[in-house]
Amino acid sequence: MQHDSELDFASLLASRLCHDLVNPAGALNTGLDVVKTETDPMMIEEGQKLIATSMERVLSMIEFARVAYGASGGSEGTIDMAMVRDLTKRVFAHFKADLDWQIEKPGLEKAEGRALMNLLLVCERIVPRRDSVVRVEEAGDGYAIIATGKRAKVPEDVAAAFAGADGDFEPKAMPARLAQKLAATVGKSITVESGEDMVTILLR
Repeated sequence: MQHDSELDFASLLASRLCHDLVNPAGALNTGLDVVKTETDPMMIEEGQKLIATSMERVLSMIEFARVAYGASGGSEGTIDMAMVRDLTKRVFAHFKADLDWQIEKPGLEKAEGRALMNLLLVCERIVPRRDSVVRVEEAGDGYAIIATGKRAKVPEDVAAAFAGADGDFEPKAMPARLAQKLAATVGKSITVESGEDMVTILLR
């Protein structure tokens, strides 16, 4: 069986999206149950907060994935960098790492922009602890993502995906795999440099 077929890839990417949505959707349902069944005003208020937070997380991930995973508006042309920044910031609001956006360019080719979005999503696994920072900036003819945090590390499946390796990948590695494929379509490559509590990802 060819594991990297278009069907397998699409299925794994869909599984990844479902994984990203199932927890906040479950929390949303819990919040609704609290509001419907509780009589304590404080508990109702907490339920309402949970509903608002969970709904924002679901919507932010759907809107992010529509661009980063799908070809919203077609696969050709350019993508507005301000939109990429805003979509990514909304997703990072629910991550432990903070996003430091330092790109001023107004736009870039869609495939490269989508690759950048997926690389930033991968950083949730590279720096999964609090007090971490993910900085993204222009670097020559490409971009650098500097992820700084305690025990920052590139998981083995992510490194393999960046290298374009074949094999069995789980859904959690799909953003890295998609980033590599998108970068290749525009003649770009992804390289990684690791240091103490820091990982730099270069897209160029």
